[in-house]
Amino acid sequence: MKRTIYTLYIDIPEEDLDLRDDVPNNHVYGFKNELTRNQRTKLQFQTHAPRLQKSKVKYADEIGVDYHFFGYDDEYKAYHKMFLEKYPEITHYNIVNFYKIHLLYKLAEDYDEVLYLDFD
Repeated sequence: MKRTIYTLYIDIPEEDLDLRDDVPNNHVYGFKNELTRNQRTKLQFQTHAPRLQKSKVKYADEIGVDYHFFGYDDEYKAYHKMFLEKYPEITHYNIVNFYKIHLLYKLAEDYDEVLYLDFD
């Protein structure tokens, strides 16, 4: 039986972030913030990406399964472009979520069991 784990990290460009969920200069957890929630999340992912990916690799090694990491590469860019051409109203964030499912189906062609792990 072939098993794999996969994860992805798409660093959405600043101009494509969905900023409607909160506004700058808001108060979160009692602190004044100059960034929106999505901007703060983007910054935290950038800061912690190496450690987060390392933990996935370690887990896959410990249980003896293949590990696949997907990022903002040419394959993703082509998928993103195709999706926007068909559905221009869809946000970049939601395209990333559809891409996760696309990758699941693609990996399922070669693996009997596929586990997706959120990057965080």
